[in-house]
Amino acid sequence: RSSDLRPCETCRELVERFYRGLEHTANKNFGGGNTAWEEKTLSKYESSEIRLVEIIENLCDSSNFECNHMVEEHEEHLEKWWFKMKKKHSDLFKWFCIETVEVCCPSGTFGPDCLACLGGSERPCHGNGFCSGDGTRGGDGSCRCKDKYTGPFCLECAEGYYSTEEIGR
Repeated sequence: RSSDLRPCETCRELVERFYRGLEHTANKNFGGGNTAWEEKTLSKYESSEIRLVEIIENLCDSSNFECNHMVEEHEEHLEKWWFKMKKKHSDLFKWFCIETVEVCCPSGTFGPDCLACLGGSERPCHGNGFCSGDGTRGGDGSCRCKDKYTGPFCLECAEGYYSTEEIGR
C-alpha cells in the first residue's frame, strides 16, 4: 500500500531539505551589520530561532501538500529538536521520522511496529531480494526476489539458475 509509504518518503525528503538548509545558512549571520553586538545580544546565529525559521520556510515547495502538511503538523517537534535535542540526537531523520513522528522504521524493518523483514533486519530477504515496506510503517515484510532467486525467503534458485555452492564438502 503506497499510502503507508508516502509519509516516510515525505519525512525523508523534509529531513534532507532541512540538512540542505543547514548547509545553505552555515556561513550566514543576522545581517544587521554589527555581528559582534548581535551575537552578544541575540545569541549565536548558528543556533538561533531566526536561522531555524529560515530553514523551515524553505523545507517544502509551495505545491507539495504532504510536505507542507507535515511541517505544519509537526513544527513544534522540529523546534524542540533544534533547541533541545540536536546535541543528544544528532540524526534528525532517526529522531524525527522514526522515533517522534513515527512514519518511518529503521532499515531492515517494516510496518506499524517496525518488525524485522524476512531473513532478518541485517540482511532482509537474505540479500537476494527486497523487503516490502523496508524502512517504512507500511508493507507486509514479504520478499520480492531478485531475478536469479525465488521462494518466500529468496533462498532458492530461480528456474534456469543453479547454486554454485558445493554441498557436502
